[in-house]
Amino acid sequence: METEALIDRKGKERPHYLKNKNIIAYGVIGVIVVIVTVYVVFMRAPNNNINNNVISSNNSNLQSTAQLIANSRAAAIEQYQKQFCGLNSIPHSNNYITEYNLPSTCEMPLGILVDDQLAKVWYVSTKHGTLGSYDLATHKFDKELNIPVWNVRNIPTDNSQVWSVKEDKSGNIWFTDEKQNAIWRYSKSVGGFEMYKVPEMSKAFGTTYPVSIDFDSNGNVYFVGIRSPVLWFGNVTQMKNGTSNGIAKIPIPTNAFRGIDPDLISTGSIAVDNKRNVVWISMLSFPSKGEILRYNITSKTFHPFDMPPGLNSPVGVAVDENGNPWVTDHATSLFFMLNASDGNTTTYATSRASPQIYGVSDANSVPEGAYSLPYWIEKGSGGNGGSLWFNEHEGNKIARFEPSNNTLYEYWIPTQNRLWGNCPPNSQTCGIANALQFSSGQNGQKIR
Repeated sequence: METEALIDRKGKERPHYLKNKNIIAYGVIGVIVVIVTVYVVFMRAPNNNINNNVISSNNSNLQSTAQLIANSRAAAIEQYQKQFCGLNSIPHSNNYITEYNLPSTCEMPLGILVDDQLAKVWYVSTKHGTLGSYDLATHKFDKELNIPVWNVRNIPTDNSQVWSVKEDKSGNIWFTDEKQNAIWRYSKSVGGFEMYKVPEMSKAFGTTYPVSIDFDSNGNVYFVGIRSPVLWFGNVTQMKNGTSNGIAKIPIPTNAFRGIDPDLISTGSIAVDNKRNVVWISMLSFPSKGEILRYNITSKTFHPFDMPPGLNSPVGVAVDENGNPWVTDHATSLFFMLNASDGNTTTYATSRASPQIYGVSDANSVPEGAYSLPYWIEKGSGGNGGSLWFNEHEGNKIARFEPSNNTLYEYWIPTQNRLWGNCPPNSQTCGIANALQFSSGQNGQKIR
């Protein structure tokens, strides 16, 4: 049975015949900001003739300076759009994956959600600040919804990363907001947005950089930010639009990272195990040190699990039916299962990076250290033997792993972007699609 995936082919930050499973992935791009500041010094002259000449000269200098600034700004915007906007994108397809162009230019999508109830795919434009949706029944894009506050709309060379888009048990859509240091909730029933501000900011980065959201059995929110060693808890009955009301801070212990600059310690993601009332958290100092922590919601205590050598950059986390977290390592080609009882890890590897990514013809010519970089991971359906899905960031694939028989299936993403690859000058095909996030549906639809 062929199941296809929706892929946006936009530019990098840095497979599938399962009958009842749809996997939808998006590629998105990083950000370059160029700021040019020009200083002009004015001189006062001692007489009118000289003064007139100086005024004339200064007017000329002002015009010249203004033109330099305009030219520099135009060049910065052009470079930004060329690198990150996926201009003139051409969608491609293969036997398993079909790509679609989004309705607006330079959307820069990232987080994505498959809505099984409405048979839609939701995504956020990190550049334009819109919430968009694709109708799986009509195969058409709906009108995009403007998020009320999105400051980077007016900054031509900036965006606000939205890594996580999740649906709660009431059908509300939640998503993270990097630049405004907040999380959002969109109510599908009333069609309104609410913004909830994180109570703290990182002094070094100006934002905690919210990155991952999940929910407890009561519908309350847990989330983490890349730039803050904190597990945040949001009591939905107390949270109020435009404020930090109802959001509590739970500091994460960082003893294992002693001696490392605190600004280099990042929180990867979280996964709430409501069956066991615990929250799993990945922490890392890329690419030298990693740790997995389990937070017990009842006792309000943390239990750390140190990582063995070679697993230094854990990011994505998904919990299986036995309560064991499966984790991706975003500095290698490895993913692993952590035994929640004894702390032992069982490690697996993806296939080697394809020569096609590097524009070469044989595997021996692939650069040393060409890792696939597994990124985010989700548990599929199927009970105790349920499949696990993850995206191979640099491997340019969507992967499915079956723990029941230790089998890995990998599905090649048809688009390659030369701007995101170490490409020889004359190579015909090179680069990656830069699929940074994905979401899975469970209602058996075919996505075309």
